[in-house]
Amino acid sequence: RRQYQGALFRTAASLGLWFFALLAYLVSGFGPRPFVGISLVVVLVQLFNGTFLTLLTKSRSPRFFDLAGLCSNLAETILYTAIIHFTGGVEAGFLAPIYCVLVAYLGMVAPWRYPVIMVLWSMVCFDSLVFLEYLDVLPHQSPLLGAPPGYTYPAINQLMTVLTVDAILGLMAFVSINIAGRLRSARARLRKQNMELEARVAGRTVELTAVNHSLRTSLEEQRRAEAALRESEEKYRGILENLEDGYWEADTGGRLTLVNDAMARLLGSDPAAPLGQRLKDWLDADTAAGVDATLDQIRRTREPARSLEWTLIPKDSRRRQVETSAGPILGPFGQVAGFRGIARDVTFRNQTQMELRQTRDFLQSIVHSSTDAIATVDLDGLVVYASPKCAELTGYPPEEFLGRRVMDFYGRGKEDAIGLRDALAQTGEIRDYELQLRCKNGQLLDISMSASYLRSGNGRIEGFLGMYRDITQSKKLEAQLQFAQKIEALGTLAGGLAHDFNNLLMAIQGQVSLLLLRSDPGQPEYPLLKSIENQVQSGARLTAQLLGYARKGQYEVHPHDLGRLIRRTAETFGRARKDITLEMNFAAVSTVVEGDEGQLEQVLLNLFVNAGDAMPGGGRLTIRTTLVQHEAIQSPLFQPDPGPYVQVDVTDTGTGMTPDVMERIFDPFFTTKEMGRGTGLGLASAYGIIKAHKGYIQAESTPDQGSTFRFYLPASNRPAYAAAQAAGPLLTGTETILMVDDEDVILDVSADLLEELGYRVLTARDGRAALEKYQAHQSEIDLVILDMIMPHLSGGEVFDRLKERNPGLRVILSSGYSLNGQAREILGRGCDGFIQKPFNLEQLSRKVRDVLDAPKAC
Repeated sequence: RRQYQGALFRTAASLGLWFFALLAYLVSGFGPRPFVGISLVVVLVQLFNGTFLTLLTKSRSPRFFDLAGLCSNLAETILYTAIIHFTGGVEAGFLAPIYCVLVAYLGMVAPWRYPVIMVLWSMVCFDSLVFLEYLDVLPHQSPLLGAPPGYTYPAINQLMTVLTVDAILGLMAFVSINIAGRLRSARARLRKQNMELEARVAGRTVELTAVNHSLRTSLEEQRRAEAALRESEEKYRGILENLEDGYWEADTGGRLTLVNDAMARLLGSDPAAPLGQRLKDWLDADTAAGVDATLDQIRRTREPARSLEWTLIPKDSRRRQVETSAGPILGPFGQVAGFRGIARDVTFRNQTQMELRQTRDFLQSIVHSSTDAIATVDLDGLVVYASPKCAELTGYPPEEFLGRRVMDFYGRGKEDAIGLRDALAQTGEIRDYELQLRCKNGQLLDISMSASYLRSGNGRIEGFLGMYRDITQSKKLEAQLQFAQKIEALGTLAGGLAHDFNNLLMAIQGQVSLLLLRSDPGQPEYPLLKSIENQVQSGARLTAQLLGYARKGQYEVHPHDLGRLIRRTAETFGRARKDITLEMNFAAVSTVVEGDEGQLEQVLLNLFVNAGDAMPGGGRLTIRTTLVQHEAIQSPLFQPDPGPYVQVDVTDTGTGMTPDVMERIFDPFFTTKEMGRGTGLGLASAYGIIKAHKGYIQAESTPDQGSTFRFYLPASNRPAYAAAQAAGPLLTGTETILMVDDEDVILDVSADLLEELGYRVLTARDGRAALEKYQAHQSEIDLVILDMIMPHLSGGEVFDRLKERNPGLRVILSSGYSLNGQAREILGRGCDGFIQKPFNLEQLSRKVRDVLDAPKAC
C-alpha cells in the first residue's frame, strides 16, 4: 500500500514541478528548452510510475517492493539530472527540490538506508554534473538565466551551488529519516496496542462465551428437570386417578389425607369430603372395631396387611364390601408417618357368587341331558359348575373341575382365556368359537364353543356360561378338504410353470425343426439334432404330467372303452414286470368314459408303476372295474354329481404306506423313492387328470398289507371312439398367415417354420398389434394362428374382435396350456382348431392344412 502511495506521491510532485515550470515560462524569461526538458521528465516519470505499478502487481514480496522503489528513484534521478542539464544549464538547480521529493518519498516507504543511498546518489549526480560543466565537458544552453552572451558563471558560485544543494539534500535526508523513524515507531506502537487490545477482547470474549454457555446449560438442565418433574407428577397423578381400585392415605391418627376418584366413589362423595375424617367413621361397627388393631400392627411391624374384608358405609347408605390391603408410609428417618391402602369393590362379586350357587341346581337339571358339555365360570375365571359331559370329554371327574381356573383346561391356557374374554366383550356372546381342551391324559380335543354372560335379575353380569362341542372328527375332515384345496392351488401353479416351460420348449423345438429340415440325414450333426428333438419331447412329456396335475391336460376328449384301455396298459406293464401277477376283473356292462386316451393311459400307468415300486420282490396286482351310481360313492372329501360312474380299483400286495405318507401322496414332487428314481409327479398328475375328467380319486393303505387306489369317472352312453390314422409327410401351401404371439423367439421361429412350408407370414407381438395388422391386410390374410395368453388383450378377446370384422376368418389357437376350459370355450365360439406348444414342423403343417382345407361354414 505504501509503494502505491509513494508512486502517487511522486506523480503528484512531478506534476507540481511541471506546473511551476509552466508558470516560470509564462511569467518570467524562462527559456523554452528548460520547460521542454522539465515536461519530458514529467512524462518519463509517469511512464516509470506505470511500469513500477505493473511490477508491483506481479509480486507481493515487501523486499521486492522496496528494491523496485529504490531502483525507480535512482533511474529518475539520472533522468531528471540529464534532461534539466541539457535544456537549462545552471537551471539544473531545479534538481534540488526534485531530489528532495524523491528522498522524502523513500523516507516514508522504505528502510532508513534507502533515503541515505538516494541522497548520496543525488549528490553524486549533481556534483558530477556541475564539475563536468565546469570543465566544459558537457555543453549547456546558457550559464545563467538572462545573462548576456559569453557570460561565464564564476567557479566560486558553482562551488557554492554544489555545497548548498548537498547541504539541502543532507538536511532532507536527516529530516526524512527522523520523520520516517517516528512514523515507524508510532506504527509499531499502534500495532502492538491493537494486538494487545485484540488479545484482551478475545480473552474477554472467551470468558463471556464460557459464562454464557454455562448459563444456558444450567437453564436447560433446570428446564429439563422441571419438565421431568411435571411429567412425573402428571404420570403418577394420571395413574392414581385412573386406577379402578380405590386408593387412600391416612395420618398416624387414622385420619384420611388423600383419596382418589375411585375411593371417593366407593365412599359416595367427592374426593375432598372425606379428608380430615377418621377412616373408621366410614366403616360399619364390626369392621371399625378391627381397624385400630390393624393400624397398630402395621405401625409395630412396618409390614403391610393384605386381604382385609371391610364393609363401607358410604353417604348413599348402600353398604359395599371391599377387599383392601394397607401398608405404612415411612418418613425420612424410617419412622411410620402414615398409612396407605388399596380398596377393591367386591360387593358385586360376592353377590354373584351367592346367586350362582343358588342357580347351580337349576342349571344341573337342564344340562344333564345335553349332548354338549356345559360349564359356568365366575368373574374370577373359576369353574362353578361342570356338566357330566365335561368329565366324559376330558376324563376329569366332576369334582376336579369345581374351583379350578377354567384356563387350566384350555389348550393354550391364559392365551385362550384372554381371547375368549375379548371376543365375549365385543358382542356379549360367542358362537362357534374354536379352541382346544386339554384332557386328563394330555390329549387335545378340538372344540366348538358357544358362550354368553350370566346375568342376574337386574341385568348385572354374574359370570359366564359355556357350551363345548367336540369337533375333532369334523376338523380332520376339514383338514382333508383343505388338503384338496391346497392341491387345487398347487395345480394352478403347476399349470403356469408348464405353460411357460412349453413356451421355452417351443422355441427350441422350432429351431431344431428348421435345422433338421435344412440338414442332410448323412451329416454328423443330424443325429445330435434328433437327440435334441427327443429331449424336447421328453420335456414336453414332463410338462404334460404337470398339466395333468393342474387339470389342464385334456388334449382330445372322446368316448373310450375304459376296460379295453386298462387291459392294454396292464399287458404292457406286465411284460416289463413278469414277477408281478396281474388279476383283472372287468364289469360285464359297458365301461365307456369321456376323456383323453393318452391322459387316461398315463393315470393307469402311474398307478401300475407306483404299485410295482411297492412290490420290489414281486406280488399280485388286482385291477377291478365296476359300474356304480353316485349314491354308492362314500367319501368325506367330495360329493359326486348325480349319475353313473365307472369305478376302478388298483390293489397291490406291497409294503403299504404310513399315515403321514398317505397325507402327502398327491402332493407334487413328493416321493419316497431314492434320489434319481422318481420326480414325485406320478400320483400328483393322476390326481389332476382324474379331477380334470370330472372324476374322483382316493387311496387306502395299511403298512405291510398293501394299498388300494380307487378312482371314479363319469360313465358315457356314447359308443367308443376309433382313433384316426397317423398323418403323412409335410403339407405345404402358399396362403398368407398372420402369426400372433407375445414371445419374440416363438414368434420368429414359428414364422420361419411357416415360411419353410411355403406360406407368406405376417407377425404381431400382442393383441393390439394383431388387430392393427389384420385391419391393414384384411383382404390378404387367409388364416390367423393366435396365442391364447397375451398381455393387454387376451387371445379370446382378439378372437372375438377378429370374428366381428370377418365371421368367416379361419383361426387356430396356440398355447403352452392344453385344451382346457378357456380354450374349449373359444373353440365353441367358432374357432377352427387348437395346437399345443411345443409343436414340430409336421404337427404344424398338418394342423394348418386341416384348417385351411376344411369347408367354410355357411
